[in-house]
Amino acid sequence: MGKLLHLPVAFMVVTSNSMQPALRPGDLVIGVSARVLHPRPGDIVVWCLPKALSTACIVHRLLRVSGSYAITKGDANPRPDPPIPLTRLRYRVALRVPVYAWVPLFIAAAAAYVVSSFRGLEWGRIPTGLVALTLLLSYLIFDAVVIGLSYVDPSPPIIARPNMTLEDVGFDPSSRIVTIHYSLGGYRIVVAYCVTSNYTALKARIVPGDTLAVKLPGQLLERLWSGRRVDPAVLPKPPARVLQILKLTCVLRLSGGVLVSDVGASFYWSEPRVRAVDGGVVVENDNPVPVKVRVTIIKAGVGAGVAAACSHVIPAASTWSCRPSGLAPGTYRFVVSYRFLGVNRSQVVEVHVKG
Repeated sequence: MGKLLHLPVAFMVVTSNSMQPALRPGDLVIGVSARVLHPRPGDIVVWCLPKALSTACIVHRLLRVSGSYAITKGDANPRPDPPIPLTRLRYRVALRVPVYAWVPLFIAAAAAYVVSSFRGLEWGRIPTGLVALTLLLSYLIFDAVVIGLSYVDPSPPIIARPNMTLEDVGFDPSSRIVTIHYSLGGYRIVVAYCVTSNYTALKARIVPGDTLAVKLPGQLLERLWSGRRVDPAVLPKPPARVLQILKLTCVLRLSGGVLVSDVGASFYWSEPRVRAVDGGVVVENDNPVPVKVRVTIIKAGVGAGVAAACSHVIPAASTWSCRPSGLAPGTYRFVVSYRFLGVNRSQVVEVHVKG
């Protein structure tokens, strides 16, 4: 009843195995309002559907908070729940009473009271305490069975194996947008959420044609770039390309149910492309992250030596040119150095400077 009326404290009975071994079916949990006891990652929380008289609530563990959304997961479940608005976090579980503790105690106390009430009972008289106990038992049965175990507001069914297909997944490094195109068989997308494998919530925009546009944060891509390592022995000659696959889990609330979709967004990490131009070089960065490069200019032939140098952090999906002024006419070797997926690499281009 507490969760139905949004009371500061609510008593709830666990009914599933999703939180084993922390919580087991039949355990009694006491939740304190999230407005009073603020949940933190790692806490067990209760979140409910957004309707006013909703008793459809989930008791799961809070993994993390990302912006205005929370990511929760049952300890025994293979995947996290869909991201939920923070406003749906109703309670933080403050106490758990195992089923083997509270049920026998309650039954023993109730039986003892009934037996003591009937001793010396006069015919036609019902003890006041027995009436109170009957009312209490009736309330508990109503609260646990009618309210606690039933859903006042049935939510759309989850389509476990929908007759739908994932048509195409694309990635634009300049905008950092993953485009996911579905064939939904006449259903339409109402709301969509996506998370990465480490439960980072992503912004998903619905576009016409059963398509999602998911924006990847720059910090996420930079973590992938800096954390990826390759064996220098397996890298081909520059410019090399290395495949990266980013796993996304997208939850689509459709006009006729809910679709959970695992998507592999793939793209290539690419070494900078270097080409000679009049008096210098142009370096192209096709990656969705910035790349730092250094160019060392060496005079070829007699009197060889370092003539000049320049460096720059090339923004994502951008081009930069190194054309130092003051170079005497002649032939130069432009050595472009950078770090690619943990490996120091370089490319050499011969440039002719005219007089």
